[in-house]
Amino acid sequence: SEGRARLAEVLAHPGAQAPTLARSDALNGAGILALSQGDNDAAQRWLEEGLALCRLLDLRQPIANALANLGMLAAHRSAFPTARTYTEE
Repeated sequence: SEGRARLAEVLAHPGAQAPTLARSDALNGAGILALSQGDNDAAQRWLEEGLALCRLLDLRQPIANALANLGMLAAHRSAFPTARTYTEE
C-alpha cells in the first residue's frame, strides 16, 4: 500500500508529467501494485497510460512489458480474448 501511494504521489507531481522512461516505469509499477491489491480499474488506467507513453517513446521492451501486464490483468478479469490480443502483440 505504501509503495502504491508513493507512486501515485510521484505520478501526480507537476514535475513528473514529462513523457519519460521513468514515468512509464512508475505507471507500470503503480499498475502492477494496484492489480496485486485487487484494484483492477486503477490498474487498467495506469497500465494503459504507461503503454501509451511507451508507444509514444517507441520503447520496445517497456511496450512488451506493458502488454504482458495488461494481458495478465485481462486474464485476471476472465477477459481471455483480450488477454490473448495483448500477449500476442
